[in-house]
Amino acid sequence: MPDDNPSVTLRGIQRLRKKWTEYGREIKSIRDKGFVAVTTPTERTIFRGMYQTLDSLYERFNNKFDEMEEYSDNHQLDPSFPSADDTADMAAAKKYYYEALGYHAQVLEKCQPRTTLPVDLSNFTNSSATSAPARTILPKINIKRFGGDFSYWPTFKQLFTSLIIEEVTLSPAERFQFLLSYLEGPAFSAIKHIPIDGTNFEQA
Repeated sequence: MPDDNPSVTLRGIQRLRKKWTEYGREIKSIRDKGFVAVTTPTERTIFRGMYQTLDSLYERFNNKFDEMEEYSDNHQLDPSFPSADDTADMAAAKKYYYEALGYHAQVLEKCQPRTTLPVDLSNFTNSSATSAPARTILPKINIKRFGGDFSYWPTFKQLFTSLIIEEVTLSPAERFQFLLSYLEGPAFSAIKHIPIDGTNFEQA
């Protein structure tokens, strides 16, 4: 039944509404801070601290809404709660809550430390680094490709040996790659199926 003292009843719903409104504003404040924190690194620590209270605030916000609704029914308030504006405020707070969750996920992703693969340096020593010969820049000599013409073979072999095979900084696999690049026609077809690695260079 309605309260005999309307002013007391009005003050009661006003007290409830005041707390409900405060909770809604705090939820929006956390959401706004999250929006800024996504693009502003200096705001992320503050936002992550504020975020710790978000779930509790949202729960109290919803509980206070239910409490006001029950209070309105028990005291037969006119106008009753919730009004159209109250329903809109409830929907807005729900939107702010979920947006804050989304911003928090983005901030966490940006705060994750970048991981790098470990590098094993145990096989590298100063002595091996200093003893390795410095790689020279190969001269850009236009070697005519060898296609199987045996009259050209001696010239090709001499040039390839002096420029590629005797270059001490090249590995066997690299020599093999150079060999393939200087062959064509039947000569290339004869060895193109051989895998390119150091053990197969002599075979080629």
